[in-house]
Amino acid sequence: MELKKKYGGNFLGGIQKDNFSEKRLNNQKYKEVLLKYKEGHKNKYLNILKKCSIGVANQGLEHSIGWKMGEYLAHGMAIVSNPIEKFQLLGKFVDGENYLKYENVDDCVEKVDLLYKDKDLRENIQKNNRKYYHTYLRPDKKLQKLFNIISNKGKMGYNEHTLHTEHNLK
Repeated sequence: MELKKKYGGNFLGGIQKDNFSEKRLNNQKYKEVLLKYKEGHKNKYLNILKKCSIGVANQGLEHSIGWKMGEYLAHGMAIVSNPIEKFQLLGKFVDGENYLKYENVDDCVEKVDLLYKDKDLRENIQKNNRKYYHTYLRPDKKLQKLFNIISNKGKMGYNEHTLHTEHNLK
């Protein structure tokens, strides 16, 4: 809500409207964060992402990296995220180069503001994220990595745990 207050029409975001969210957020304070049904539609959402340069990611289910992180990388966006250091990621994915880390709401707003005002930083992070996506997350790259792991299973230190860990990385 703080980003919506600060950036008005330049901010696009909220919570997808469904029966669950409507029941949980049924007071007036939260009604404004519920997206209209058409805004939450996947095609509409993906078209919006194509026009955005900054994405705010937060924790997913079970304290995982949220699904939005991969989508933001696929769209070459500059990312503001809660801490992700505890996760094992492929390659180099660094605070300040691929994303800006935030710890709380005020910190999140500050990091978004920094990216909004500093075009060079924003574009550098976007460039790094396009490269990261094309190197590690494109579907063909992920499949090739998985095939390499399978074909090397039992060789060079690969084992069932490695296969499981690598397969679950995004």
